[in-house]
Amino acid sequence: MKFVKKGIEGSVQEIKDFCKNFGFDYKKFFDFPSKLKLIWVIVPVISFFVISTLLWTWESLPQVIQRILIISDLLLALWFTSSVHLRFENKFITTWCAIISLIIICVCAGLFGLDEAIRALLEKT
Repeated sequence: MKFVKKGIEGSVQEIKDFCKNFGFDYKKFFDFPSKLKLIWVIVPVISFFVISTLLWTWESLPQVIQRILIISDLLLALWFTSSVHLRFENKFITTWCAIISLIIICVCAGLFGLDEAIRALLEKT
């Protein structure tokens, strides 16, 4: 199998030998994608659920603070969904995380009730 990168052509073994002969690490020559560490998924999830819980339990918050919490929850949902996509590289999981997080935000903000959300989710699947 031939491999072409930046004007160098050859099999994988030939390129490894070439790099070894000239004294540099072949791993630095190739671009290996690195997975996102799990902590970058856990931190936004915990933050998202803390803000969502605050939004759900404190109904007597001033409207300004409620809007700030909703916007911060949306940003955390975006961060969480992006982190999940970068970590697992699966469109199905990413889509479900985005849908579930938006439903959680809508329920916690009081846009619709939990029973309506479950019914709507079951009708879509």
